[in-house]
Amino acid sequence: MQICDVLTTYKRSDLNRLAKDKIANYVGLPVDILRDELRKVLTTYDHIKRKIQFRKPPGYTILDIIVNLQDFSVPIQEIKGIVQEEIKNVIEEARSGKGLIEDKQYDLYAKMLRTAWDFQEDLLPPEANLLNALREYLNITRGEHRLLEARLEVFEFSQASFSREIEHFAREGIIFTHETDYVIPEETVERIKEVWGIELDREPYKRLLGYLTSSQLYSALGRLELKRSGNHESRINRVLEKGVKPSDLLNSLTVDDLIRVADKSKCPRRYKKDELVPTIISHIKRGKDIEEKKSDKEPAPTREPRLVTDEAFKEALSRFATPQLSNVLSKKNLRKSGTKNQMIERIVNSIYSLTTILDSLKMDELINLSKVYELPPRGRKAEIVERIAHYFRNYQVKGTKATPKELFSIYEDLSKQNKNAYRDIGIDDAQISLPTITADFEKATRYIFESIFGLTVKTQIPGREEPDGIIKEDNIILYECKTVLSPPYELPIAHRDQFRRYIKDQYDKLEPHAKTALKCFILVAHSFSDNVEDKLSQIKFEPYIPFCLLTAGDLKFIAESWLNEQKGRTLPTSVLIFQGRYTRDKLRAKFV
Repeated sequence: MQICDVLTTYKRSDLNRLAKDKIANYVGLPVDILRDELRKVLTTYDHIKRKIQFRKPPGYTILDIIVNLQDFSVPIQEIKGIVQEEIKNVIEEARSGKGLIEDKQYDLYAKMLRTAWDFQEDLLPPEANLLNALREYLNITRGEHRLLEARLEVFEFSQASFSREIEHFAREGIIFTHETDYVIPEETVERIKEVWGIELDREPYKRLLGYLTSSQLYSALGRLELKRSGNHESRINRVLEKGVKPSDLLNSLTVDDLIRVADKSKCPRRYKKDELVPTIISHIKRGKDIEEKKSDKEPAPTREPRLVTDEAFKEALSRFATPQLSNVLSKKNLRKSGTKNQMIERIVNSIYSLTTILDSLKMDELINLSKVYELPPRGRKAEIVERIAHYFRNYQVKGTKATPKELFSIYEDLSKQNKNAYRDIGIDDAQISLPTITADFEKATRYIFESIFGLTVKTQIPGREEPDGIIKEDNIILYECKTVLSPPYELPIAHRDQFRRYIKDQYDKLEPHAKTALKCFILVAHSFSDNVEDKLSQIKFEPYIPFCLLTAGDLKFIAESWLNEQKGRTLPTSVLIFQGRYTRDKLRAKFV
């Protein structure tokens, strides 16, 4: 039952009682408006947190019973008996000591808890915050807190304490009476769970734990400082009984373990732990892991999640023999013609991930590749594929030893992957690979924005799916560098999806007050195909920001002009904000 349905059954006098001290000038409000205002106030997180946190017993027990009942309701005549029985059971468990067997500072927390309750009926907000902070620091779970509380005299059931808590929750709009029942509205239940840190109900949480292997659960329990003994089922029950938050459990796992859990639960993959953990929890909470997809139509192919950067992907493929690349392209119904480098570009720009490409190889080919990568060639095919993929997830492509200034001198050649240009700066091009050229192109681009234009630049963290650089001044501008073996650059589908994700991810990371500072996305390439702006117009960026196309030649020309004419000055970031093709003439017009 939702709160609006409950409030509809309340008389005007009952509504006035609820509105007192919560809504200004409530007496003169029409009844429909008063109900709506109460609905808004009574379901806020802050209101519910203030009114339920660290209430004296049996406050928590009353709420816990109703929250865990179907329809979140209980007969008024039965609630007292249920609460008495529950308190009796908790006290017996606390006395047995079975739930307090971990190596934790229980005595310290119990002493602070006793001291907190000795002086007054309820805790003040600062006291509650201190107790919460201590509980987190000592890693005391919600279940352990309750058992320690059950050892105090205040936990004993009495008619006076029961009536006090029921009246408090009714007065504050947490518990309502509906016909012959006590009811907590659905919206309020969700907020109570948030306050208590309950991210998943018991059954969904049990499903989530079922996706962990015995070894993963064993490791997680160890990191959470809980007993690790017993079989898989007993470990699952221990996590549930101790009240361990799903996010704490998942954060104790490695990224590789989380990816396996995501795959088992049919959850979309993410590329960082802080994104993967909430995604898995939300996926399980919504029941998506047990949802059967019904569709008569064959779904359109989507780009597989990339857990490696394009540069690392190219580096991995550069070790393939040309016949292997041709065979992979054939299996994936991609064009086989062209040089080895063109084949690599075609695979990287396709919808397929490195894992899928590796899986299309034969076992003996994977073993030989493992040796080339200097990785152990043992294990089953899936294990070898995962080992190679994992290696390149953390792989950092290194550029040459050339200085940024030297690379700036061959900037246009780098943008079209002309490795012969390295001879002009005294570097042997024999061992130069495509990923190396790309790394050098990114290095030279950073030199332009940082050293010539005088801007603050944050570059991509190795192994992460991020833009090559983020300019952080009064405006925030993202930029990406793309080298092309056979110009012009054509904005393939894989890159469109990539850029859309970059913009959305960076926007989501910004604090609310800083979101409006994200002003532009700059793409730097050798040259662009005639229809690139048509393709660009079809991309739905969320949020919308201008998308600037800048050729390497034009960027270099402007950089040289700035260096000669404006040396020592910082380029205003407003100059870089532009939608579409940004030519040197348009650029110069802004600062000349």
